[in-house]
Amino acid sequence: MTRYKEEHADEGAGSKEAEDPLKVGKIEYFEKFSGAGRILQKDATTIPFHSWRTTYPVREGDIVNYRLEMGPLGLQAVDVANVGRL
Repeated sequence: MTRYKEEHADEGAGSKEAEDPLKVGKIEYFEKFSGAGRILQKDATTIPFHSWRTTYPVREGDIVNYRLEMGPLGLQAVDVANVGRL
């Protein structure tokens, strides 16, 4: 039993990364007053985010890294961090 745990210990860490990969997208829309916005993903779909889930002052057109998390209304972007601008 111990041998199985040692041989497969690193599989658990890899599966966490597969569930929660860092994604890249572009801030397509951002409403400064409400703090709500949308990120355009590589597959041309958009994902909502809120400015309190970002690590910097958000601007439309920014290229960002983010993670997906299930919120009360579905998937949302969290840990939004600036990568650059186009």
